[in-house]
Amino acid sequence: MDSKTQFLSNKTLSEWWATISNDTRFDQVLLHSSAVAFENLPSAEQRDGILKFKEILLTLSQPDSPPVAFSQPGLSHNLEPKDRTLKPKQKSK
Repeated sequence: MDSKTQFLSNKTLSEWWATISNDTRFDQVLLHSSAVAFENLPSAEQRDGILKFKEILLTLSQPDSPPVAFSQPGLSHNLEPKDRTLKPKQKSK
């Protein structure tokens, strides 16, 4: 069971969130909070994350909405150090 299905299974909570996320006052809160976040000049990846999180908040109580797809920057986060030992050269005969 994924997180959204688990959230929707809690009827009381999901119905409460639907009333909040469908309220025009919540739209105003999102507008102002987005402006505050963007005023801090986030990177492109951070801006994308802000917009994706906003979309999650707006669609969390809607069972038919597709899952939000996060961008993939293509960075490799392999923290394992590469082997830097020198191998002896083999003498050719």
